[in-house]
Amino acid sequence: MSSAAPQNSIGFPHPESAGKCVIVAEPGAAGSDRRRFANAARARNCIAGPAGLKFRKFDAVENSTKTWTLLYVEDDENDVLFMEMALRRAGLQQQFRCVRNGQEALDYLSGTGDYAQRDQHPLPVLLLLDLNLPAVSGFEVLAWLRKQPQFQSLPVVIFSSSSRPEDRQRALELGANDYVQKPASGMKFGEVLDHLRSGWLG
Repeated sequence: MSSAAPQNSIGFPHPESAGKCVIVAEPGAAGSDRRRFANAARARNCIAGPAGLKFRKFDAVENSTKTWTLLYVEDDENDVLFMEMALRRAGLQQQFRCVRNGQEALDYLSGTGDYAQRDQHPLPVLLLLDLNLPAVSGFEVLAWLRKQPQFQSLPVVIFSSSSRPEDRQRALELGANDYVQKPASGMKFGEVLDHLRSGWLG
């Protein structure tokens, strides 16, 4: 059941409910509390208004058009095609972005060059990263990423054909959240997408 938020309040996704609930802080608190909740709303790209200490939870409406972006860093055209097909079958093709080498990944995440327009190239909620990339390797992308304060909590799933334990270990030590070996068949990419949705995309 959903409820509309009252006027003159701030709303933002509840951090413990993966965006399925909204906390609304109503007017009537001390200045420090108003500032704290206003800052929290702005950090989550919400409209901030007067806020206070009284909280009410509102179930968010499940919206099939809820936007998130999956960024896939992959130079193999076949793998990109298989992932696009899996996303299309799931009706999620609009959420997909792809870059073809490590340098393009850095440019995309930094918002530089061809990727300066965030409305066209939104920041991802999940980075799917191959290791064997031209220009800049996946390991280098991962090492750079974890040095950037704004990306330290960005989930990164390594998606590689390598089954070498040392590659897996190095990726995890550099800050990868998961390591998925590419399936032998492109028809299995749908199962990979299911894994990503259940673990990282909701």
